[in-house]
Amino acid sequence: MASTTSKPNMTKVVGILAVAIVIIAAVGFFVVSKPITPTTSSTSSAMTTITSTPSNQTAITQNHNLTLAAGQSGQVTLPVNPTTGTSWWVQSASQGVNITSSSGTDTTKNCGQLVGCSNQLTIYSFRANVPGNYTVELRLGHAWAHSEYYEIDMVYLTVQNSTTH
Repeated sequence: MASTTSKPNMTKVVGILAVAIVIIAAVGFFVVSKPITPTTSSTSSAMTTITSTPSNQTAITQNHNLTLAAGQSGQVTLPVNPTTGTSWWVQSASQGVNITSSSGTDTTKNCGQLVGCSNQLTIYSFRANVPGNYTVELRLGHAWAHSEYYEIDMVYLTVQNSTTH
């Protein structure tokens, strides 16, 4: 009587391994690149402030202070990498601030053939016609999930009478 041994079907083995690799990669991606989700926040008339974030995450916050004459424009330039699906948006702004945005290129940064390198910029312009103090909060994250973000940039505008500037 001849004995036959069954060999595993290689197509099934390769398929199972491929699925396992995809699952492991997806879990690793979400663990490493989890965005900031505020757990509590407080709102004042000037701005929204994050008072608590998960203990394993830190909000990257930049402060930009601009002093302008009434009617004068000032700019803040922020790096962005559109290939990651992230973009900047205005989260909140004091009344009376006119905000426009455009895109540009950082000519000092040479990405060459580096994967994931971006020399793209988002340029925000601010103008207020009435003297006073204004606050604008900008956030970087995915357009489809504004409750999750990676960076916060605060712009503090001091607008003076055009004769005092």
